[in-house]
Amino acid sequence: MRIVLTGGRSPLALFFGQKLKQMGHEMYMLEHFSPTFANYTNIFTKIEVIAPPAQQFETFRKEVLSFIERNAIDLLLPINEETLYYGLLQEEIQHRGTSFLIGEQELLNTLHNKLTFITWCEAIGLLVPKSELYVAQAVDFSKQLVKPIYSRFGQSVFFSEEAITTIDSENYIVQEKIEGQQICLSLMLKNGQLISACAYDTNLGIENFASITYVPFEHPKLTQIIEILSQHLSQNGFFSFDFMFDGTTFYPIECNPRLTFGAVLDNERIIAGLLDTPVKEINKRITTSYGIKLLWLGKIITQKNWRKTYPTYLKTQDVLAEAFVWQTWLMLPWVLAQYFLKAKKQKLSITDFVVQDISYQVDKNEGTEGSDE
Repeated sequence: MRIVLTGGRSPLALFFGQKLKQMGHEMYMLEHFSPTFANYTNIFTKIEVIAPPAQQFETFRKEVLSFIERNAIDLLLPINEETLYYGLLQEEIQHRGTSFLIGEQELLNTLHNKLTFITWCEAIGLLVPKSELYVAQAVDFSKQLVKPIYSRFGQSVFFSEEAITTIDSENYIVQEKIEGQQICLSLMLKNGQLISACAYDTNLGIENFASITYVPFEHPKLTQIIEILSQHLSQNGFFSFDFMFDGTTFYPIECNPRLTFGAVLDNERIIAGLLDTPVKEINKRITTSYGIKLLWLGKIITQKNWRKTYPTYLKTQDVLAEAFVWQTWLMLPWVLAQYFLKAKKQKLSITDFVVQDISYQVDKNEGTEGSDE
């Protein structure tokens, strides 16, 4: 099978690329800049740099469809937030005979927006934190927080009055502050069937921004939540939910309607579902923990709370060890240095730089399907 992945800047793409290549499939990669980690591995038959969808959507559209046709692609698996741009092309992609597991675009837009996501969750019967659009009203920061409607890596969440003096109020929400443990839940549905469901704890006391630990988490109440979500989601797609768990209730706070890093925990069932091969029992317990151990070790050392996390660290499998080959490790400093220099040139942080060409905002993209910007 000919399979194209996107997002070679993410180790997750190399992780799934390695698994699929080892099964005998021919792998391709679509990206929007170079170099990325994908350039320094032996996974991909071809890597093609195409137009960035956030800035040049129509060129992106033409180049994606042309690539799929020229290379007779059987399966498309986007990895990062560009998934939502590919979603805009889902009918055209599938019309060309390429399999693409994606939800209905209207639902993707609803789930991606933090405020409409909360409304959707409340409508299907989940308990939610009180949330409203921020319009410069008074905020009680002892009980509330302010965060963007669209954000990545958990950035730009404000916990004090002083921090919000310069923000654009129409792009933020005020939300009830829930104290507790952040739990993520990843679901995969295909043809109305739940293929994969895994919950995991990403905290362990040392994370900020993007998660670097993926430790399986179980709770009886999650079974009911999975049933409710599965009944109201699209027939197809990947959906990753973030909850705050206060010890009694799971409060949904946001959703990434796409594949996320937690998928490594259940990669065998996910790949089986993508390839239409027999799928293991959904209720089979997931016991293996994963982590990005290079970053994790740095957190343990610098924050000096190794007693809390080091035992788990030792028992955890390394995402990068399974994703990278020796060439990737060798060139890792070079790739990161390129990100740093390009980000500095554009006066962006590295985290902003690596998503600025793929960041998806519904209100900004509804009118860009027919023209380059």
